[in-house]
Amino acid sequence: MLEPIESHLRAGEVLDAELIAVSAEATVGGRTLDHLLAGPRLRTRRRYARVVALRLLDAGFGLLPSFVAPHYSTPGVL
Repeated sequence: MLEPIESHLRAGEVLDAELIAVSAEATVGGRTLDHLLAGPRLRTRRRYARVVALRLLDAGFGLLPSFVAPHYSTPGVL
């Protein structure tokens, strides 16, 4: 079950035409969600969010293959 994000947001902070980037792991090259969650970057996380890559692209984010696969950076401009 998904948890609303609003309780995790910082109050009173506003971005004005800023570049943002989200660090992402992708289920590419035969990798599964279970594989990603057991990997070195996510296994210590207690929470994560997942989204279909097409939704990021539709929202104006790019998907840049960065660092070592299956890592991507998703830059976007607000």
